[in-house]
Amino acid sequence: MSDTATATAAGPTTLARYIELTARKRDLEKQLRDIKQEIGDDTQGLMARVLAEFAEQGVRQVKHDATGATAYIDRRIWARVHRDGDEATPEEKARAAGMLRAAGMGEFVEPTVAVQRLSAHFRELARERAAAGEPVDVDELLPAELHGAIDLTEDHRVNVRF
Repeated sequence: MSDTATATAAGPTTLARYIELTARKRDLEKQLRDIKQEIGDDTQGLMARVLAEFAEQGVRQVKHDATGATAYIDRRIWARVHRDGDEATPEEKARAAGMLRAAGMGEFVEPTVAVQRLSAHFRELARERAAAGEPVDVDELLPAELHGAIDLTEDHRVNVRF
């Protein structure tokens, strides 16, 4: 008895449909990888060029007449434990957790620093300041007592609404 059979049935079969969809899925995944590479990020590719064009024109969003889509700059702020190497050491994490607690921000420690929630906190703080008409400098969002324990970074992306 052989472990391999040959499908010879005429017309669409479950196996034929499965093979067809698997081949199509692989092709679409390759297309998606190629598209993501062409779009790039805020430092290279189409996104970097669109960000540069927006900056040159002094705009934060543009409506595309042909599609009705609106492309806009999405500012993202990220908090992370300050580290000297590629990854934060347990000592750096413990130091940051202690400093967050001392700064009255202990809710962002669970059992280590909850960087997603902490990042969301600083993004909301930036939105509130911007809504109040205050200039928002990411370096000024971080309380002085957290310098050296928490780093704030930001990036800008172009998003599209349809």
